[in-house]
Amino acid sequence: MQFTNTYISSSPQILAFQRDSTGIIWIGTSEGLYSYDGYRYIRQYEPRHFSNVRIHSLCTKGDTMYLGTDNGLMTYNLKNGDYSIADNKMKVVRCLLADGADIVAGTVNGIYIYNTTSGKSQKKGNVNNAIYSLLKQGNSLLVGTISGLYEYNNGKTKEISIGESKRPLVNSMLADRIRKCLWIGTEGNLYRMDNNGMTRIEELSGNSIKSIAMNGMNTIYIGTDNGLYTIDANGNTTTARHSSTNPRSIANNIVWALYVDKWQNLWAGTDNGISMTKGKSYFSYCTTDEMTGRNDGNCLQAILRDSRGRLWAGGSNGLISYKEGESIWYNQSDYNNYLTHNRIRRLYEDKDGDIWATTDHGVNHLNNSTGCFDNYIVYDNSGKYSTTWAYDILCDKNNRLWIASYMGGILVIDKSRLIKSGGKCIADYHINVSEHGLPDIHVGQLAFDRNGNIWAMMYEKGVAIIDAHNFHTTIIKNTTQSKCMSADKEGNIWIAFDDMVVKYAPNGKKLKEYAIDNNDGTELVRSICTVNGDAWVFIGNNCRIITQSGKCHDIIIPQLTPYSTFYCEENNTVYLGGNDCMLKMNAKTNINVMQEHNIFLSELLVNGKPHKGEKDLRATHAHKVTLEHNENNITFELTDLPYNNIPLQRYAYRLEGSDDQWRLIGGSNMKLTYNGLPYGGYRLIVKSLDDNGNPASEVYSLGITILPPWYLSIWAKIVYAILFVSLILWAMNFHLVRQRLKMEKKQKESAIQQLLSLIVNIDSVKLDYIYSSLLQYIYNKVGNNAAVEFAIEQIEDMHIVRIKIGCNNLYLSPDPQDLQQLYVANYIKDYGGNISIASRDDSGCDIIVDLPYIPDNAKEEVDDEESEVKQVMKDSDEKLLNEVTKAIEVHLADSDFNVGRMQEELGIGGKLLSRKLKKMTDKTPVEYIRHVRLQKAAFMLKEGKFTVSEVMYKVGFNKPGYFSKCFHDTFGMTPSEFQKKQR
Repeated sequence: MQFTNTYISSSPQILAFQRDSTGIIWIGTSEGLYSYDGYRYIRQYEPRHFSNVRIHSLCTKGDTMYLGTDNGLMTYNLKNGDYSIADNKMKVVRCLLADGADIVAGTVNGIYIYNTTSGKSQKKGNVNNAIYSLLKQGNSLLVGTISGLYEYNNGKTKEISIGESKRPLVNSMLADRIRKCLWIGTEGNLYRMDNNGMTRIEELSGNSIKSIAMNGMNTIYIGTDNGLYTIDANGNTTTARHSSTNPRSIANNIVWALYVDKWQNLWAGTDNGISMTKGKSYFSYCTTDEMTGRNDGNCLQAILRDSRGRLWAGGSNGLISYKEGESIWYNQSDYNNYLTHNRIRRLYEDKDGDIWATTDHGVNHLNNSTGCFDNYIVYDNSGKYSTTWAYDILCDKNNRLWIASYMGGILVIDKSRLIKSGGKCIADYHINVSEHGLPDIHVGQLAFDRNGNIWAMMYEKGVAIIDAHNFHTTIIKNTTQSKCMSADKEGNIWIAFDDMVVKYAPNGKKLKEYAIDNNDGTELVRSICTVNGDAWVFIGNNCRIITQSGKCHDIIIPQLTPYSTFYCEENNTVYLGGNDCMLKMNAKTNINVMQEHNIFLSELLVNGKPHKGEKDLRATHAHKVTLEHNENNITFELTDLPYNNIPLQRYAYRLEGSDDQWRLIGGSNMKLTYNGLPYGGYRLIVKSLDDNGNPASEVYSLGITILPPWYLSIWAKIVYAILFVSLILWAMNFHLVRQRLKMEKKQKESAIQQLLSLIVNIDSVKLDYIYSSLLQYIYNKVGNNAAVEFAIEQIEDMHIVRIKIGCNNLYLSPDPQDLQQLYVANYIKDYGGNISIASRDDSGCDIIVDLPYIPDNAKEEVDDEESEVKQVMKDSDEKLLNEVTKAIEVHLADSDFNVGRMQEELGIGGKLLSRKLKKMTDKTPVEYIRHVRLQKAAFMLKEGKFTVSEVMYKVGFNKPGYFSKCFHDTFGMTPSEFQKKQR
C-alpha cells in the first residue's frame, strides 16, 4: 500500500477521526482536537485550557461534536468553536456511539446514555468495568471492556465468551454486513463472530488490535501495534509496515485509529502522524525507489512507454527501465548496465521498436541481444560538428535518423549504417546555419508533421521547417521564445511559449493561438504533449488541457511538478516525470468531473493568530468579519478538500478594495495573505475559471471591515467638528476683542500724544507704562464699565508733571496698605516720582502721580553731550562695517569663509560682531556674508562676462540649487532669469 503521510508539528498520538458536513476531517489526539483541510492542520484548542486534553473518540450530531476525553464527555460547537463539559457524572470517556437523539458513552466505570435534547445523562446496565468499544446490533448493545465482551439489552447484561482462558481487553468491533459477521479486536487476537461461533484469525495472532474499519470494496483494515493489516474480499491478508527508506510507507507501526470517509479514502492515525491512502484517484504516483528499490535520486526529464509495455524514465542520473516490478538502472557507474553519460535528454522508439536515448555524450541504442546500450557519435564531413551533445532523435520513413545536436545543428544518417559503424561515423547530411539557413546550431527538439517534414526548435532562436526530400529550410516567424513542441495525431504542430500556445499547420500557417496565464511569470511552461487531438500544457503543477473544439480546462497536478510528459495511445495514459518520482493519469478522465468544488475558508489568521470571529460565529462560518484598525495583517486559508479524489480546478481571487486585478490561487496551500491593510471595507471574492481561463462564477466570498482608529472614528469626527466650530467662534471672539483692544490702544495713544503736546521733556515710554498700569488696575477693580476721568498738568516751579486719574466707583484710602495694591507705585518712586490718593467729596477717589522732568536749558546741555558721544560711536560702527565688507570681498570665492574666520581676521568677539551688524544692517553675520556674495553675483551677472555657473563659484557658492534659491529669495528671480533680463 502507498500512503500519503502528514504530521502535526507537536507529534501527538492520533486517536480518532470524524468528518463534518462540509467535508473537513476532525482529529482527536493525545493533546486535543485538530481539523485538517487537506493542506494544513489547524489546532482547535488552547494550551493549558480544559480543552487541551486527550481525546479518545469523536461523534457528530448537527453543529455539535461530542468528544470522549479524559475530562469526560465534552462538546464542541462547530460554528462558534466553544467547548463545554456535557455532563459532570462521566469521568474518562473512551468510546462514543450515536443512537438517535442519544449519545452512548463508554466510560471507565460503565455505560452512560446522554440525551442531546435534555442535556441529561443516566447510567445503564451493571457493567462497571472500563469500556473501550461499543457496537449497536439491533436492539442490543455490544460492550467491549477491559475484561471481556458483554451484551446489554433491555436493562440486562450478559457476558459473551470469546473462547480464551481469561477475559481479554476488547479494543474494537466492526459489523460486516457483507460477510454477515462481526469482527472483534482484542489485546492479542482478531476474531470473526458469526452463526458458527467465534473464529480466531491466525494471521493476526499475537497482535494488539486497536481499530477496525471497512471500505466500499469489502476490504477490512485492522490497526495494530505491529502495522496495518488488510483482509480483502477473497480473504487474503497483507501487511503494511513503516520503512525508513520508503516515504510512502505507513508513518508508524502503532495504528490507533482507522477511518474510511465518503470518498473511500483510508485514514490511519498512528503514533507519529496520519497516513492516508486514496480509495479512488485519477492519478497513480510512484517514486524511483519504489520502482528500483534504490535510494539514488533521479530528476526524470524524459519518459517513454515502449511497444513491449516497458516504462523508460531518464533524467539527471541515468535511465530506468521498469516492467512488472522488475527494473534496470543504466548509468555510468554500473559496469553491467553501462551508459556513457547519466544526463538523458530524450527517449524515442522507432518504427522497428528500437529504443534510442540521446545524452550529453552522444546517441545510445539499446542492443536487444545484450540488453545494453551501444553509444554512437556522428560527425559532419569537416569533423567540426558532431552529436556529442545529442538532444533529440527521430527516424523517418526512409529509415534515416535525424539527430538534433546542441552546438552541432542537425545530422542525418542511415540507421543501419550507424548501427554497423561501431561507434563513430560521418553523417549523410549536415543541416547547419551557413548552407541550409538554420537559425542556430543549438537544436533542442524535433517533430514530424503529417507531410513528413521535420520541425526543429532552436534554443531562443526560433523554429524551422525542413523538407525531408531536399533539406530546404523555412523559418517560422515570431517563435524565438518557444519552450517546447509536440505533434498531434493529425500531424499539426503545437508550440508552447511562456504566455501562449500556438497550433500550426504543416505549411507553417498559424491555425490558432491560446493565451496561457503563467501565474504572474512565477512558473514557466515546462512541457507539452498531445492527447487524442488535445494539447496538454504543463506550467508548474498546473495542466491546461486545450481541446480540439478550443475549450480549455485546468487541472492541478498533485504531488509533483512535471518536467517531462509522454502520452501512450495503447493504454490511453499520460505519464509525467518529476523529481525522483513519476505520475500516471488516465487520459479518459471525464473533464466534467472537474466540477466546482465546495471551496471555503478553513482558517482566518489575523496578525498571525487564529481569529475566532464575532457574535458567537467562527470566521469560517461567517459572511463578514469586523476587525480593529491594528488587526490589518490577514491570511485567508482556503480549502477545496484535495482529498475528495476529484481533479482539482484552478481558481482566481480578488480582494475588493485592495486588488485591481484577479490573481490565480496556487495549488500548493491555497493561502492568501495581505499585510498592512488600511482601514475600510473589503470583500474577498473567489471565482472558478471558465474554459478560457478567465474568472467566471463566484464560489466563495467574505466581507472584511477594518475599523478606523478611535481618533478617526465617527464619534471622534463629531468631537472634531464641535472643536472646530468652537475654534471658529473663539477666533471670531478673539478678533473682536483684538479689534476692541486696538481701538482702546489707539485712543490711549491719542490721549498720550495730546498730553505730550502740552508737556515736554518727559519720557513718553514711562508715562505710557504708568498710565496703562493704573488704568488696568481700575478696570480690574471696578470693571470695564468704570467711568474714568483723566487730568494732567505741568507745575514748572516744581519741575513736575501731575497726573490725576479718578473714578466714582473706586474706593481707596491714603493708607500705605492701599497704595501697595498699586504695583506700579514702586516703579514711580524709583523714577523719582510720588503717588498719592485723594478722596472725593461725593464718592470715589483720585489717584495722583507726580513725575519729575528736565527743564529745557538743562536738556540742551545733556543733548550736546549725548550728540558728541553718538557721533564717536557712529564713526566707529561705520569703520567696523567697512572692515567686515572688505574681509568678505577678499574671500569672496572661498566657499569655506564663514563667521568664525571673519572674527579671527577682525579680532572681534562673536556677540559684539553680531550686535553691531544687526544694529547697522539688520542682518546677522551669516546673512550679511550671503548678502555681500549675492550683491556681487548680481553685479557680475549684469556685466554679462560670465556664465551663471562661473558667477556661482566666483562668489563662493558650490551648489547650483542652493545658489538659485538664495538668489531668488533676494531678487525675486533665478540667476538665469536675472541675466536674461539684463540683456
